[in-house]
Amino acid sequence: MDDLIVKGVSRSTVQRRVKAGEYYKVFNGLYLTRKPTPRQLLWALLTTFPRSCATGRTAAEFYAGKEVSFPLQLVIDRDMQQIDGVQWFRSRLLRHVWMGEFRVHVPCLAVEHLDEEPAIALLEMAYANRRGRDLAERHVAGLRLPARSRALLSKAAIGADSGGEVVLTRALREVGLTVLNNVYLGAYWWDIYVPKLKLLVEVDGYEYHRSENLETFVRDRAKANDAVLAGFVVLRFTGSCVTHELDRVVQQILSVRTVPNPLPTEGVWDWHWVFVRAAHPEHQEMYE
Repeated sequence: MDDLIVKGVSRSTVQRRVKAGEYYKVFNGLYLTRKPTPRQLLWALLTTFPRSCATGRTAAEFYAGKEVSFPLQLVIDRDMQQIDGVQWFRSRLLRHVWMGEFRVHVPCLAVEHLDEEPAIALLEMAYANRRGRDLAERHVAGLRLPARSRALLSKAAIGADSGGEVVLTRALREVGLTVLNNVYLGAYWWDIYVPKLKLLVEVDGYEYHRSENLETFVRDRAKANDAVLAGFVVLRFTGSCVTHELDRVVQQILSVRTVPNPLPTEGVWDWHWVFVRAAHPEHQEMYE
């Protein structure tokens, strides 16, 4: 794209070529050799203004691996004139990552310019899996985050691996519990940790565990045994439990106390969707 920005051309020539449709005017002082795509315009603006980066919806498109689209959203440390197809935000917080040739606001700052739902989705995508919490902490380090960004981070399931973990984490936070995702305790990683209840939760996907090898099978049993012997409560739910029986899962977690609960007289076959589906094939479509 090095040939995109007009350079070394007299003002009169530039004006004549703009009038003839040969050049494209972004604003006085920035002219392009052709009408730009969103990606080309973004590159031209970031090149022209080194103290700027993509933010908001444009940043989310980068993190999702999508092609950028109009209107572009950028952040800069000064007031900017309005440009067609561009929305400017002003901020001194310009911490960014490089994605190819483009400077992109770190997610914990980019979300300041998104509605809540897409903002939380961006945080959970960008800060997923075991590296997510460390990455988020590095991005936040030394910054005085805006109050809204802090609130969004507290709502997002940072470090979660799966959709089931995200759903359960959100549900537990809604009932007032502090929940951490992908926590390393002892010698093992745990999907969900609820410190108040000294509770460890695993959300197991059927497809993953159906194909587990002997080493994984042995490790998971030792993992649970070690935690119980150390005084933790360990609960394991399938992804389908979270999908179809979320209220029941949450209530089971809330029932955890220092005094053991009595063993239930109701078996899993009385309520779990797998067994209910088998007993009532006429309602198969409800569980697909």
